[in-house]
Amino acid sequence: MIGGDRCTKYPARMAASIILNKFGVAEASKIFKKIKIINDLEYKAEELLALISQFEKTNIQTPSNNIPLTSSTGRIFDTVSYLLGASKFKSYRGEPAMKLEGLASKGDPNRINLKINYFRKNGVFIINTSELIQNILSLLFELNHKKADIAAKFQIEIGKVFGEIAVETARKTNVKKIGLSGGVAYNYSYSKAIKTHVINAGFKFLEHNSVAPGDAGISIGQLIGGLFQYNKNK
Repeated sequence: MIGGDRCTKYPARMAASIILNKFGVAEASKIFKKIKIINDLEYKAEELLALISQFEKTNIQTPSNNIPLTSSTGRIFDTVSYLLGASKFKSYRGEPAMKLEGLASKGDPNRINLKINYFRKNGVFIINTSELIQNILSLLFELNHKKADIAAKFQIEIGKVFGEIAVETARKTNVKKIGLSGGVAYNYSYSKAIKTHVINAGFKFLEHNSVAPGDAGISIGQLIGGLFQYNKNK
């Protein structure tokens, strides 16, 4: 996340981070011109030069305090939303992802061939999001697919891959129930894809009912955690 938390407000920053990491400066610069990214950065061309400079000075594999890593699925939704033209600025919580969902509602996922790959490294599952962004750019610019169709396919496929990882992990750890939480749980297609895969694999699926997923439910979790700690110390 070059630029840290500003990536959450300006999706173009997050897109720039992923594209630089995947393609390197020379190829990324060509992509930046094609998508006219400077128009969507807070400080335009000056900011893009600063992002590139920071990337060149830092090894992404061992990031410094200036380039924090993120495991947030929301940042991927933001990036895809930006690349497909659904949202260029976050003026309220979840705006890019919500606008992506609106765009996807007009699309047909069956028109798109998109597979999201993942692998294991040191026992941890890693979804290849850099490759995902590369494939979306290819669908958009080389194959000239409709943005709405790409958005619809993305939401389903990202849900499927999370479902696959959850099921594989549950089987290895002998867990019988799989739950979904977090801000992206608000996305209907994503959540449905996970739920369908989990249930079809024979697991019980747990989802929010009384407490909202994402940040809205954090305070409830804190209360529950505090209650357990209180009872433990009594």
